[in-house]
Amino acid sequence: MTVVPELKPQDVGVAVPIAPQISLDTYAYDYIIIGGGTSGSVLASRLSEDPSVSVLVIERGPVAETWTSRVPLLSSNIFDKDGPIRTWWSLPMRNANNRFAQIMSSEALGGVSRINGLLYTRGTPGDYNQWKALGNPGWGYEDLEPYFVKSEKTSSHPASKFRGHDEPDLQRSLPYESIVKIADSIVRALQKAGIEQVPDLNAPDAPAACVGRTDHIVDNDHDRSSTNRAFLSPQLTQERKSRLKICTSTLVTRLELAGLGDEFRAVGVHFEANDPRLARQQYFAKARREVVLCAGALASPQILMLSGLGPEEHLRQKGISVVRDLPAVGNHLQDHVGLPIMFEVPMRDSVHQLQTNPLMAAVEFGKYLVAGRGILSHPLELMSTFVPTRLLDEDLSLSTHDARELDASIPKNRPDIEFM
Repeated sequence: MTVVPELKPQDVGVAVPIAPQISLDTYAYDYIIIGGGTSGSVLASRLSEDPSVSVLVIERGPVAETWTSRVPLLSSNIFDKDGPIRTWWSLPMRNANNRFAQIMSSEALGGVSRINGLLYTRGTPGDYNQWKALGNPGWGYEDLEPYFVKSEKTSSHPASKFRGHDEPDLQRSLPYESIVKIADSIVRALQKAGIEQVPDLNAPDAPAACVGRTDHIVDNDHDRSSTNRAFLSPQLTQERKSRLKICTSTLVTRLELAGLGDEFRAVGVHFEANDPRLARQQYFAKARREVVLCAGALASPQILMLSGLGPEEHLRQKGISVVRDLPAVGNHLQDHVGLPIMFEVPMRDSVHQLQTNPLMAAVEFGKYLVAGRGILSHPLELMSTFVPTRLLDEDLSLSTHDARELDASIPKNRPDIEFM
């Protein structure tokens, strides 16, 4: 069986302090990618396409490839104690009456794409056009659409310029099967409220308020196609192992910065084993071209602050030497908060019937093993609805059908709520 070659800190870096007789070539790479999650896996794959380029990926978690991690429904269980899920509680949030929020992440190659709802959602064009309007050239929707197409292979949408069909099996949409009967009733209710159903939620011309079937990230075998499996498969990583090094179960402690004033840049990375029993020895790797930090919305600012880049007062409180005062680092995080609303439905309309009906569970297990079909091949969510709340009236119905108000390419029309 082909597996992803996992390396340890001592395999890819040099022990600190560095002995003078050790050659730089033994611990230098063209690119060092911090974080092998959703974005890190894609970057590592794309950069290592060039046979003349060397790439080092440092991932906090292991590869952790198991049978359960490939089954769509089972791998979406965020309460699985044996999975790569890590949870903790936030500090009290003053704008939410000092409530605590449960934070979830994933420590494994592939990151949160290993445990999420398998939904492939690009977002509306207005999201990207807003980035461009804020002074970020190259980040508008039309600029990024070719990259969406390059990174997907869809099997349930017709050929078009905005859907990919010829690339590796990153994304593939399952045919709709109404495993949850209440879904059809919800769609009818939304249509009565004036919210139309569309055939493709990811179409750039979809209105700002719409409901549709979600795209599920699975492969040809109906297994979860997390980004590590799609972009850093065992076959690919074995073929490129001479120039693509994947160091797992390893914690980055700080960046090595060089230069003065505003002219400094990251030139290397300090790291250690994630296992505290092995973390006494520090290691270092040097980047010839770039260090790419993609450790997620929480760990990326943490690594920057550990490197002396962040709010000056906070860094001094923690005893960290300040390289540059950057108040925005670690602040202004916007997360998508999920608010569960519960209804009582017949057990036959719920996936929980697998827990109460052993015979049905056995049949569904057999369906998946033999044909990759049935309830286990589905995510928990089959439909989504996006709405700008400013367009809802007091009865929660759509208050307009003006095409200009529903043009999702205009930043002000971006949906701000999703019914899942």
